[in-house]
Amino acid sequence: MLTRFYIAPRVIKKYYLSKVIILFKPKLIIYAYGSSPNQVIGRSQQTAIRLSKKTKVLYLIMNTIRQKRQNGLKFSWAEMQENENLIIRYTPLFLPLSNIFSIIRKINGLRVALLIKKYLNKVNIAEEEVLFLAYTPLSAEVLKFFPKFRVHYDCADDFTTWHGLSDRQVKIYKKCEEYLLSRAKTVSTASKHMERKFKKVHDCVFRIPNGVEVKKFSVKKSSSELDSFPKPIIGFVGATSEFLDAELIKYLAKNREDYSFIFVGPLEGLKNQLKNLKNVYFLGRKSYEDLPAYINSFDVCIIPANKKPASIAADAAKLYQYLATGKPVVTTNLPEMLEHSEYIYISDNKEEFLNKIEEALKENELKRELRKKYSLKFDWENTVDKLYSLFTTGRITNE
Repeated sequence: MLTRFYIAPRVIKKYYLSKVIILFKPKLIIYAYGSSPNQVIGRSQQTAIRLSKKTKVLYLIMNTIRQKRQNGLKFSWAEMQENENLIIRYTPLFLPLSNIFSIIRKINGLRVALLIKKYLNKVNIAEEEVLFLAYTPLSAEVLKFFPKFRVHYDCADDFTTWHGLSDRQVKIYKKCEEYLLSRAKTVSTASKHMERKFKKVHDCVFRIPNGVEVKKFSVKKSSSELDSFPKPIIGFVGATSEFLDAELIKYLAKNREDYSFIFVGPLEGLKNQLKNLKNVYFLGRKSYEDLPAYINSFDVCIIPANKKPASIAADAAKLYQYLATGKPVVTTNLPEMLEHSEYIYISDNKEEFLNKIEEALKENELKRELRKKYSLKFDWENTVDKLYSLFTTGRITNE
């Protein structure tokens, strides 16, 4: 079911089987707001660099006090560099207390809007020729200043159930998201859960799952840092402690004291909960370029997720990285995992999770090759092609 499309100056009509497909080809995509090249590399950075191969992209990064602290980290992704088609800009420093005072949110939005207007004047692009790609609900405060922008909302997570949000913040996110959905011509979600949620209020919603750089992760190389750890190595790569089930991990570690449980990523919250377990090791954050080597050094990859609302709504990007290496994967039974059940081990409880690890350790090489082949379906190139197809045609035309 398609929404009506506003016909901008650069619109092409095609007639196919008596149906009209209206193609909107933006001169500029404004991405608001994406993660910086210094942060954990994920959907926003991966999609932005590939969209910039199709058209000009103004990639906006929210400039907060927290973000300024992270800028000092030495994890900048070398592949994400400015060029003629990819313009990376930090917003003016956001004023604090925006989660309390609406006037501050409006001021922050206005300051970003002025930055955008200045850029549009510089490159001589009209509002009707712009696609506003909203990646977070808070981008709604900027969008309000541009009634002629065409809008696409790409929702990677359920921000209204995100870990640690106060009731006040949840209300703000819900209000912002409602506005985005009212403006969006098209909507994409990473998970089926969010697709079902948005289809109740919008008639052009498609699921486009997360992806992986298959070529990078399928190369067989290992990390020398893991050579000294007792085998087998049961490993996890990720960035959000709040998604993980600490009690499950404790159970696994205590029942297999001769196994090494390795966690890679900024997982300080989880580390504090598991600090007394001698066979659980936290290696901290590693560069994105080094992640394939760490995953390839694992004997079994795990996703010991909890079943909180934010976890249920998420599409774990790490799963696709695991699959591309071919390594066996054991995961909690989450809704998004079921479609991959032929290639991974899904468990319903802690005892079964442990049994699945044992089963995974015994599997043959054929299963690993099948996983690698399956992961091609989720290569970032394919993912971004679907995304671009959706907001230019109103449907995914390359499936």
